[in-house]
Order: sequence, then structure tokens, then C-alpha cells
Amino acid sequence: MGWAATAFLISYMVISPVFGWLADRTSRWLLVGIGVTLWSLASGGTGVAKTFAMLLVTRCFVGVGEAAYGPVAPTILSDLLSGQEAAGGSFRGSIWRFPSAARWATCWADRIAAHSTYYRWRMAFFAVVPPGLLLGAWALFHEGPAPRRVRRRRQGTQSHAG
Repeated sequence: MGWAATAFLISYMVISPVFGWLADRTSRWLLVGIGVTLWSLASGGTGVAKTFAMLLVTRCFVGVGEAAYGPVAPTILSDLLSGQEAAGGSFRGSIWRFPSAARWATCWADRIAAHSTYYRWRMAFFAVVPPGLLLGAWALFHEGPAPRRVRRRRQGTQSHAG
């Protein structure tokens, strides 16, 4: 299982700077939507993995999905909240960990499937797919405000133009 965690961490570490760069050049909500959707599908894929190689691949995709929303989501909250509200790092850090928290919160599904050896541990991964896809779809079609730095630039341009 150490390799599964390592696969996740390496993919997250390698890909997150790419999404950080993209966050300055494209819609942050789009990136979050893509990330949460990929994370959800890859988590479901973890549940159906029949070989260790497939498990490693799905864990890599979980890392990529989390890398898409992990670095980007706090900047969205920063853009939405005032400076004082945005300083609440615990809120900002916790709200975007929904998929990870959902996986652990839904481990009760393991008890439901206790009679089946195949579905026993896999139910936790299956249970996060529907809420993750709903959250991902919502983020994909959500139009948030422009990043704070863009709003400041626009305001500065307008005030100097007058």
C-alpha cells in the first residue's frame, strides 16, 4: 500500500504546479470542476481495480485530480471573501477537502457490503463518485467573480481613465 500512496503523492507533486500556472491563465472554476470530476472518477476506478498496476494508475489519477483543485480552490475563496474573511485558513483549507472527507465519512458503506469480499473495501471508493460528480458539474458550470488581482487592475484602469 506504500506504493499506492507514493503514486498519489508523486503525481500530485509533479502536476500541481501545472494547475497553479493554469489558474492564472484560465477559469479557476473550470479547473476545480475538472479536478473534482477526475478525482471522483479515479476514486471509483480505484474501487474496480483488479490488479495492483491498475490500482497504482487510478491512484495517480486521484493525485492529478486533487492537484487540479488543491492549489486552485483556496485562491477562489480568497477572491470571494474579504481580506479578513480570507484569513480564516482553517475554513479555506477545509472547504475544498470535501472529496477526501467524503471518502472517509462514507466508510460506513464498508459495513453495508460486509457480506461480499469483493465489495468490502471498495464501497468507500464507490460512495464518493455521485457526490463528487455533482460537485464537479456544479463547479464546471459555475461562473465566479474575476480574480481579485484582475478586479484591482480593472478598477485601477477605470480610475486612471477618468
